[in-house]
Amino acid sequence: MKHLLLYFFIIISSFSYAQESSKDLNEIKTLIIKETQTEGKLDFFTPIKGKEYDGYQIKPGLVATYSEMALYNWAKSAKELGIDDLEELYTLYSEARKKGINPMEKELLKMGFNKELD
Repeated sequence: MKHLLLYFFIIISSFSYAQESSKDLNEIKTLIIKETQTEGKLDFFTPIKGKEYDGYQIKPGLVATYSEMALYNWAKSAKELGIDDLEELYTLYSEARKKGINPMEKELLKMGFNKELD
């Protein structure tokens, strides 16, 4: 289990992006949608298949599932790439994942967008 957690954190930390001011918003959105697909740089979801609901401690007193942290990290990465509006982030997530968004996902995406765990 420790190796799995280490692997997960290595993957997450290796996908830190800096916003490129030369890209317009449509290019950024296109990039995010493309990289959210399977094996893309923003695909935090495929590596956790089968263990989405396994929990682990992120810091003392705070436990999260892999699925929750995937949502958090996706939103954080999208914001770092240049998505500055939370409602736009929700729409983009729904489009990228090809599914509707539920209230729990909205809350986790909001937390990542605001970098509440950093």
